[in-house]
Amino acid sequence: MAIEKYTRADEAKINQLALQIEKLTKRDLEIQAQVEAEATETSSRQIELDRTAEEFRVLHAERQKLVQQWKETIEVPCQDEDVAHRTYGRRVTVYENVDTNDCSEGTLAGGLLGGGLATAISRGKDRWWAIPTGIIGGAMIGCDIDGG
Repeated sequence: MAIEKYTRADEAKINQLALQIEKLTKRDLEIQAQVEAEATETSSRQIELDRTAEEFRVLHAERQKLVQQWKETIEVPCQDEDVAHRTYGRRVTVYENVDTNDCSEGTLAGGLLGGGLATAISRGKDRWWAIPTGIIGGAMIGCDIDGG
């Protein structure tokens, strides 16, 4: 009788431990899956970072080359060692007829005002051509006013 009591207690304990092992095994698999997902994410981020670093190196080398070309173009060393007769040469590139004005703000504001004015003035069937015409005309006038 005592042996049966201890046997039942042992079996209950074994069942309890087996259930605990099963839960822990399931939890372990979930954690392993999370670790693998994080490792994959980390690897992809590392590859992306490596690509970005390589692109930075290439662009930095290009920039350094441009800076060096600029220095060579602007600063020409002395040709004569005599201090009294020092001359400096300079290469200059002249650009003629280059329009550097940006009239994008004026174009946008003029287009909006022209379209609004055309909407307010036009009626009925005339709107299909009046609104686009107002937008284009306002954009052109806005660009001219803005300095374009």
